[in-house]
Amino acid sequence: MRLGGIRRVRLGVKALSGGAEIQAGYLELCIACKRELAIGPIEEAVINLSLHKEGSRKVDNLETLLTNLTKTHLEFCERKAEIFERLKQLIPSSQVFTVRQKRILEDFMNLAEIAEKSLNMLNFYDHTRYLADTLTGYCAVLPEAEEDQKALKEIQSELATIYLAIQLMLRTPSDEAKMIEEHVAYLNEIVSQRLEKRNVVDNEAMRVQEAKRRKEFDRSKMEAQLRKMFSSKRYAREQLIGIERDLKRIAEEEALALENLQKMDDAIKLYDTLAKKLGITSEYRKKLTKIVDLYNEYEERLRKIIAPKKYFERSTELTESEQLKIIFKILMEQEETLTEEVILRDIVDADH
Repeated sequence: MRLGGIRRVRLGVKALSGGAEIQAGYLELCIACKRELAIGPIEEAVINLSLHKEGSRKVDNLETLLTNLTKTHLEFCERKAEIFERLKQLIPSSQVFTVRQKRILEDFMNLAEIAEKSLNMLNFYDHTRYLADTLTGYCAVLPEAEEDQKALKEIQSELATIYLAIQLMLRTPSDEAKMIEEHVAYLNEIVSQRLEKRNVVDNEAMRVQEAKRRKEFDRSKMEAQLRKMFSSKRYAREQLIGIERDLKRIAEEEALALENLQKMDDAIKLYDTLAKKLGITSEYRKKLTKIVDLYNEYEERLRKIIAPKKYFERSTELTESEQLKIIFKILMEQEETLTEEVILRDIVDADH
């Protein structure tokens, strides 16, 4: 991949790598409960395929692949496919992991799927942008290629909008919710511009079809004259040959105009579909709003939990050991046992 492409990929996956680090960290805490569980070879294999081993340089697990995307993006798809093939067999076979632990592992795998699709989009964007830049530079030295140069600049502008839309989807839900409407407006603007161009192409197709109908009428007229005995057959034949030649040329023009029209319709449909999927009434927006609401609710609950209950209480942070104990209770689906008495007796380290 070219240097410019690598820079764009790094920008595009920066947020995704950050999300992977958070997810991997949470998964590590969850799997760390293995110390409390009698895990077998299946669970050990799942852990090794999911999490990075301290001191290891091997790229044989999802955490290493995801948290080092700027280094692993070239081999990401191949490595990820190998790991997924084994995880899809091992995870359902485990009799030790709880339903919640399996769900967390599936979420981690889903994050890898998103990373792969994002990388594919960024790579395709990079190749397309490189082609557009090359053609723009080539047309810049040709004075008769002004229209082509203008069209290429419009393509570059559309590519920039698509790139920003891809980056938007890799941001945090709260940031995405704040910025998504602006990007939908950009996409709708592209649809409007494309519709204007379609009208021009449609008019051209109609002009060619009208010329075709006139020539077909002229051909019928010449064929009728040939059937008359008193007509000059030689003149009529020459005229008919000329009409047939024009009809072949017009048929090629019509095919090209209809092909261009179909391409315009396909592009408009793709942009319109993307804009609708990100629109305010779409399922995606509803789910995004719900995710943001849940995150805000989580932050509010966390704030209340750590807030001092009395003016003389001092705030403190939970140690890693205390966090692990709480997460273990949650993963074992024993949240109801986390009463104030149990937390003070079994969770909180009195010496901390």
